[in-house]
Amino acid sequence: MKRTIAFSVLAMSVIACQRIPGPENTSRPEPMTLYFSGEKPATESDGKTFYDPATESILWNETGEKMSFAISNSDETEKQYYDGTGADVPKRVFEYYSLRSDAARVEDGGRHAYFSLTENEYCPFPTATGKYRFHAVYPADAAGQVGNVEVWDWFVTIGTDPMGNGQSPTETSFDPKADVMLAISKNEYSNITSGMEIPMIFERLVTHGKITLKDIPASVGSVTDAMIIAPEGRTMNGMYYINVLSKEVNLNDEGGAKLKNNFVILNYLATDSGEIKKEVKMKGGTKATSSGRPVNPDNTFDLWFCTHPLTINAGETLTVVLYNDNGCISRTINAKPEGIKFEKNKLSTLTISMASATYSDYFFKILMTPGGPELDALELPDNCAQTSFFIKTNAGNYVDCDYSGFTNAKDFYADMEGAYSDENGYFMIPCSITHSANLSSSPVSGSLQLNFVDARRQDWKRRLSSSVSVTQAAGTGSIEVDDLRLSPVELAGLRWYPVNVGFSKANPYGKFFQWGRKAGQLYYTQDNTYKAQLATFDENHKFIGTPDDNTYYFTYYNAETNEDKYDNWFRDDVEIPFTIWPMEEPEEYPGMGNPCPEGWRLPTMEEWKSIESFKTGCYRMENEPHCGVNIDSYMFKFEDASNPSNIQSLELPFCGYMYCYTEEDFKTRTLDFDDRGSFQQYWASDGEWQTGFDYSGNPTIVVKMYYLQEWLSHIRYDSEVDPKQGLPVRCVQDIPGAE
Repeated sequence: MKRTIAFSVLAMSVIACQRIPGPENTSRPEPMTLYFSGEKPATESDGKTFYDPATESILWNETGEKMSFAISNSDETEKQYYDGTGADVPKRVFEYYSLRSDAARVEDGGRHAYFSLTENEYCPFPTATGKYRFHAVYPADAAGQVGNVEVWDWFVTIGTDPMGNGQSPTETSFDPKADVMLAISKNEYSNITSGMEIPMIFERLVTHGKITLKDIPASVGSVTDAMIIAPEGRTMNGMYYINVLSKEVNLNDEGGAKLKNNFVILNYLATDSGEIKKEVKMKGGTKATSSGRPVNPDNTFDLWFCTHPLTINAGETLTVVLYNDNGCISRTINAKPEGIKFEKNKLSTLTISMASATYSDYFFKILMTPGGPELDALELPDNCAQTSFFIKTNAGNYVDCDYSGFTNAKDFYADMEGAYSDENGYFMIPCSITHSANLSSSPVSGSLQLNFVDARRQDWKRRLSSSVSVTQAAGTGSIEVDDLRLSPVELAGLRWYPVNVGFSKANPYGKFFQWGRKAGQLYYTQDNTYKAQLATFDENHKFIGTPDDNTYYFTYYNAETNEDKYDNWFRDDVEIPFTIWPMEEPEEYPGMGNPCPEGWRLPTMEEWKSIESFKTGCYRMENEPHCGVNIDSYMFKFEDASNPSNIQSLELPFCGYMYCYTEEDFKTRTLDFDDRGSFQQYWASDGEWQTGFDYSGNPTIVVKMYYLQEWLSHIRYDSEVDPKQGLPVRCVQDIPGAE
């Protein structure tokens, strides 16, 4: 038996369109309207959007339907190279987007639906002579853009809502949005004229199922959502690219997205407007005010759903899970010898007893790997890193997760887009926690509070809130400072010292070194441990005496004589004593040499440059713990992301610099971190020396060093700095065998 259906589509006013080449379009004061009639397959049960038990048909919904349309012209073709060889394919009239229908007019008890497709100024119908065919996807909500992968691929969501909220069936029928079909015009047309009727042939892409659950425990009460889970690797719903000309289905996971799933989700919580159902009718005339749909008084519940055609072979499993606001219940059955089939063009039915199922409150477990053991506590390593793990919960697929607690946690991330349901119906959420280092000799213990809320609800009702114990191992670093145990960071073939030379908990920026000195100084302190003074030199320009390690030798300007004094801890206005920072202390220049701890050295300029590709950003750190150190400053972070489960950070804080003109200036100077353009220089062991002139025209020496600038997260290597300045030092160590 054949049935004829007509339909109309209202064009979207903001979509981009492409016209078929041909004669100029004539001016049309009134927009053209086309009337489409579709010829259904003869199968009696292959109706449209609701199940009619009297006729055992699936018919058009009386509330109206919407459909998405596009037009092709095989008379005008263009060569496309998507297949690697090039092929002539019809041009599409509408660029990327299809026209979408208005609600249909449904007649004959759902046997006929009529739609109109109306052009507008943005998307006029072509007026040139051609060979036109019309294409459609039902419903419009299941159709995305045309031309995604290949020229005529249409992005189609099959078996579930594209936003991930699942199907929303009624008590007695399917969700119309899940009943997906592809259509093409029965004929080809040379011209398009207003008011023409176009027969369409539909092909259904899903099949229909009904599972009746009986003997449901009274403790269940109501259902907010349900899952039907097939064996792993089977497809029940998904997102596909379907070629509307050849009907070829593209199952490629574009962009790494999981485009097909072995389950369908049925949503009984929200209405079409997205509001929470406050009151629902039960069979028998009674009402319930709880969220979701009540279980029938006879302890039954019908699951109406659409799915890909599917066969579950003998011995394979099918799992059903029911959820409500407080807990869930699940039942897994094994297919009998004849298997379980959900076939096209017929309503496939199944009855499952839930008598042996047990209702359970919501819970979650921690696993380090999906198939690993359930853990009572989350174990973190001692270093500053990102640790990955999984949350296994029975709280359903509609939860969002946040956290609080555990002082060493810098960030917690629950990858809800990457979450999935396993074969037992548990929701597996990939998670990661970024944590500061535990630099003490004792473990750090605490708890991580996890809150799971129903993401669909406007009131963000919490389904589950509980905590998990967290233990971070004691520090195992080989570098001991104060009561801290620090670990080096391996990056770019080198082992980098984790902090600046001279670091302590009281002085987290470390010390400041003048060029070539093995002794660094701190900013002025109240106990006068550190001081500043002029250096004195003999007639051979050599320092008189032995430089005091706790003294900063400075330059000053005498306002009375208008004189600049350049004497430093060595004379840098004459012949340069060395061009590379000495590793050992030269006999003729006491105080010079390597400032790094034993076994460590200053990096060369090329070694500084080698970490550039590992830069992950510039951050403002305001008394936030990072790797166990509190620093109020900008800092650059360098990370090797090749091992995401154990990312270590090389952090270079913007410590400022030391440079003063009088001893009083030195005593009163404080660090100033400018949000508008902070920067930092670090010494290299082989900076390029140049002779230049200061602002007064006097000759001076400058050296190029490693320069970090917060503005635009910029790194420069050609900045020049006066070697009298005190800059921080970060040390490196060679890794045996590393290139």
